[in-house]
Formats: sequence, C-alpha cells, structure tokens
Amino acid sequence: MSRFKPWTSLAVLLMGETGLGRLLRGLRARHGYRGAEADWNADYADGKWRFLHDIDQACHYELIALYRSRLKPGGSILDIGCGEGILHDTIGLAQGLRYVGIDPSETAIEIAETTATGNATFRVATAENFQTWEKFDVIVFNEVLYYCADPGAMISKYAGFLKPDGIFVVSMALCGIRDGLTKLDVWHEIERHARITTEVSLVGPAAGWVIKVLTPIVSPAAVVNLSERRKVAVVA
Repeated sequence: MSRFKPWTSLAVLLMGETGLGRLLRGLRARHGYRGAEADWNADYADGKWRFLHDIDQACHYELIALYRSRLKPGGSILDIGCGEGILHDTIGLAQGLRYVGIDPSETAIEIAETTATGNATFRVATAENFQTWEKFDVIVFNEVLYYCADPGAMISKYAGFLKPDGIFVVSMALCGIRDGLTKLDVWHEIERHARITTEVSLVGPAAGWVIKVLTPIVSPAAVVNLSERRKVAVVA
C-alpha cells in the first residue's frame, strides 16, 4: 500500500486546493445524514437498502465485529447509522453486552428492534443531533461519515462519547472513481482528528472496503475536561 501514498497525497492536495472534495461531500450530504427523515423511511420501505443483507456485504460487517471482539472484548458499542441492525445481528451480543444503535430512519429502527437482544437499545437520531451521557468502548461509523457535511467534526464530537481508551472503527465502501475520490477526501478529514492503529482493505464482487481502527488525537478524557472547563467558565 505504501507505493500509493504519493498519488493519494497528490489527490488529496488537489481536491483540497480546488474545493472538489467539499463539493462532492456536499452533494452526498444533501440526502445524507442531514436529509429528511421521510426520505430515509421511504428508502427503507422501498427496499433500497435490502442489499446490505446480501452475502456479498457480509465481509465488512464480520471484520468490524472481529475488531470489536479482539480489541474490546466485552466492551460497549455505539453503532452510528445502524440501519436495520445488521451489525448488531452479526456481533451476536453476549448476555449483558451493551449496544446502542442509532439511525435517522424510524422504519429501519422498527425493523432493528425486532431482533434486539440482551442489553441492546435502538434510537431514531442522526449523527449530528445524537447526544448521550454514556461512554463507549467502541464507536462504529459503518458507511456513514461520507454522508456528513463535516466528517472531522463528527470525529471530534464522538471522541467525547468514548471511554479514555476507546476506539473508533470506520468502514467506507469504494465504488468507482468519483466515489473513491470523495472518500479519499473524507479519510483525509478523519485523520486530522484521529490516529490509525490498524487498517484492512477488502475486495468483494460488488465493492471494495477500507476499514480502519482509530483513536482520537485529543483523548476522550481531555475532551470531557475541556467541556467541564467551558461550563465553569460560563457559570463564572
């Protein structure tokens, strides 16, 4: 993979200088995580996302589950953009394992709740508006961040929902040149805010995936402390 670094660096530079990356992200974000809930409900009702249950898609769900079990066995999970609960079903929650899945589609969440097990909770929420006091060992962004207008801001926000030694697991599919360029720019934004600890590229019949495990550059504890200092400053 190292031989591709100069080319990817050049592509990121050109996209940043021309604003192409922001344009491509913006086009996707129009109907992305900030899109109307009704649009997502219609998509799920029409079966647009049923292909995610296909065997060709299983490899990246299985790898996310493997990273979770190897790196944070027994750890709590926050699944952003959980859809119909495929990752929840893939993990096969052990009794007592804490899992929270969020998605903007009420239709998807209703489907996910039919297979909820153990200490699992599903909520209707977008990545942008979700809030919680809970801290997690693993936060998963599975095919989500390229729908967000500001992926780096999402990483910074969710660093505050990680335990001090928590990790992000991020998966993004690659389908075609424009799609690949968009996601290359997204990775660049993500890696401004988090360090890669390990990564894998997968190639399937319908798509390829890049899956990375990352830790926040600013630790979750520091994010919490900064938040507390701001509260004190406001009160003072």
